[in-house]
Amino acid sequence: MDNMVNIIDLDKEELDIFLAESKEQLEILEGGLVRLEQEGQAPEVVQEIFRAAHTLKGSAGMIDHQNMVHLTHALENALDDVRKDMITVTPQLIDLCLDAADGVWLMLDEIAGHGSQPINIDPLVDQFRNFSSRNPSPENGKKTAVSDHPDLPAEGMIVLSGKVDQESYAPAARVLQAIMSLEGKADILRTQPTREDIERAKRVTEFSLELSSEAAPHELLAEIQDIPDLLDCRVESSEDQRPEPEQPESPGSALEKQHPERLGEYLVEKGYLTEQQLELGLAIQSQADEKRLIGRILVDQDWITQDQLDDALVTMTEDLRSSMQDLEASLDKTKRVRTEDQTVRTSVERLDTLMNEVGELITDRNRLYQLNNVLDKQLRDSQELKVLGETISHLGRTIDQLQNDVMGLRMLPIAKVFKKYPRMVRDLARQEDKQVKLTIDGQDTELDRSVVEAISDPIIHLIRNAIGHGIETPEARREAGKPETGTVNLSARHERGQIIITVRDDGRGVDIDRVKEKAISKGTLTEAESDMISDEEALYLIFESGVSTAQQVNEISGRGVGMDIVRTNIENLNGSISVENWPGEGMQVEIMLPLNLAVIPTLLVTVGVSVLAIPLAAVTETLRIPVEDVQLVDGEPIIMLRGRPLPLAYLWNTLGFEKNQGERKYENIVAVRLGTSQVGLVVDDFLREEEVMLKSLGILSGKVPGLSGGAILGDGQIALILDVVNLIKMIINRDS
Repeated sequence: MDNMVNIIDLDKEELDIFLAESKEQLEILEGGLVRLEQEGQAPEVVQEIFRAAHTLKGSAGMIDHQNMVHLTHALENALDDVRKDMITVTPQLIDLCLDAADGVWLMLDEIAGHGSQPINIDPLVDQFRNFSSRNPSPENGKKTAVSDHPDLPAEGMIVLSGKVDQESYAPAARVLQAIMSLEGKADILRTQPTREDIERAKRVTEFSLELSSEAAPHELLAEIQDIPDLLDCRVESSEDQRPEPEQPESPGSALEKQHPERLGEYLVEKGYLTEQQLELGLAIQSQADEKRLIGRILVDQDWITQDQLDDALVTMTEDLRSSMQDLEASLDKTKRVRTEDQTVRTSVERLDTLMNEVGELITDRNRLYQLNNVLDKQLRDSQELKVLGETISHLGRTIDQLQNDVMGLRMLPIAKVFKKYPRMVRDLARQEDKQVKLTIDGQDTELDRSVVEAISDPIIHLIRNAIGHGIETPEARREAGKPETGTVNLSARHERGQIIITVRDDGRGVDIDRVKEKAISKGTLTEAESDMISDEEALYLIFESGVSTAQQVNEISGRGVGMDIVRTNIENLNGSISVENWPGEGMQVEIMLPLNLAVIPTLLVTVGVSVLAIPLAAVTETLRIPVEDVQLVDGEPIIMLRGRPLPLAYLWNTLGFEKNQGERKYENIVAVRLGTSQVGLVVDDFLREEEVMLKSLGILSGKVPGLSGGAILGDGQIALILDVVNLIKMIINRDS
């Protein structure tokens, strides 16, 4: 097969839309194929992936990418055979379909200009031909009855015809797209212009397709209704030429009763009688004492035979029915177009710019609140101030709503990330000779697009770890009294202004002793430290670089990389990780992330003359305790909180700030948590909660330990935002 690719020129916006829609259909296809393998020939799954392949083929035809057209056509034929129970689903068929999906991914990279080489699709198409029960090329050797009358369809044949808008920039591609759309439901017997002329992109103004199909004509017409630039499309079949049997009250009789003038005009138009005969017949009808049908009058006057009248009534009824179907289809298309017009695609850069501008508005809103409070103390009884306060409150509510709306624009369902994992789990399990089922919960959970993009790799590593380290082989699971198929559960939910992502498996769990041995061999831990730390603390050693419990190194596990990347990436997002382990039963890793990385709610505190902002997501509680309740253990300050020691860190000492020299009777403490570690941050005073726009400290300041950025507050002050993750690490390392 010729691997040359002829792509119609598309502008950047059209190309982006094509790539986005094609990738979306590919993800649907891959996820559905995995479900099909697990669930068997579930009709709804088969229909979903068949439609995805069908859409991909139509999109490829629209841009005239012949390789993609031929490959997706072969894929669609196989799925259509599955849909019709002509072939059964086997792992080999799923492998082939997924290989075809991989081929389409490569072609999309090629179209996007990513430099991949055109693939040879011939082996894949040949394999599909072995699976498929149909002749993949209907034109080859296909014989059919040809109508004796060139204007009428042959017995059992359907003719679909139409025109192409003269202003279409690719008329031949539109007709080719129509052919591709119909091939899923019909055999294409003949095309006018010829298929060769259409594929050579010759100018097309009208087209006619002769089809053989079990589908109803209106279903075939519906297949091409959404294709742009196609006009006046209609469908005829041999069934349309057969007169309907007489009924006690036929549609034609009802039509004759309700619209005698229309019937008469139709008979004149078809040449059955003259205008003068019609006028005379209508006059006779109007003067009769008893209402008579116009057709009966015309027959009684010998101006038309009964057979001619019956034929005319049937033909007229069919014409009206066809017109109504065309009208309904047109209305449906108009509704779809209007619905599509309600959705606008825009670039990520525009959303980022809009988010930054909203951040500035939030700063100004906070500043107005501060000024209003100051003026209220000075001019409490001023009527003008009251009006100003109401205006500021209204402006604040408007900005709040604007912030929510912009945040909503940036929110994406986490399904955008989750839907790529079923295929990955299937491939990893087959590589490991394991049986693994992935279950997913909370796919509709939404979070900011910046977080969506950042969490993909950490989740991949967690799933690979669950399959490589956790899930046992079928034989080992049988010996342990477990089902041969292991389960990995991936879930997402909102909780306390955060998103919680959980990866849990029902495998063997973590061997704590082996983790300690590995950490000692890597120099991460000494033997003395190994004896002192708890199993819970030892569990977190799996996030240290090079600490792996895999028995052997392979493509998935045992290389000593992966889990440390998870921890690093999550901490860079101001998130945290917690781990639970059930030896012999499984393991769970829970990731906690902020919903948004741009505007964050914070607790404002003071340390000396500086204002610090502590992300609320990390704060568990605030405390005010007498100074004498602070104890020293091994020289480090702690307090007892609900029976457990809470280590303290004086922020002016930890961050090198100026200390407040005033006498202190109470300590103000902010308790913050990272995983299972909790620390109390000692500050001078609590100010308030405030949403702030996170801004970089700039390249001149560099990376300041314990600080993640800055923000401008409502009163104009600069607040430094604490990097709680690294701050807790600094404190823990100090204590150790």
